[in-house]
Amino acid sequence: MGWIIKVGVQQYLTQAQKENNAQAASRVMSLEALCGLLGNMDWESSLNPGNQETGRTSDGYGLIQWTPATDLINWCGARDYHWYSGDAQCELIDNEG
Repeated sequence: MGWIIKVGVQQYLTQAQKENNAQAASRVMSLEALCGLLGNMDWESSLNPGNQETGRTSDGYGLIQWTPATDLINWCGARDYHWYSGDAQCELIDNEG
């Protein structure tokens, strides 16, 4: 199954949806990176790649609440990805780590 995404301000996922997204993240991240980030992702975004802290791009967006959100938006835009793509965000995390 693919990513479950709810785009918007403080859109939280159910436990089953979070488990689905943890599995989705495991396809595109190393095990070491995944283990180190799942707790942070759960706290920051409820494992929802479309979560927005406030809706303002000066605040956090995505799995780890990139702040400012324009960092995530610009990185994704340069690669023709949607900012709310879980795979794109995991790729960014893996590349930056």
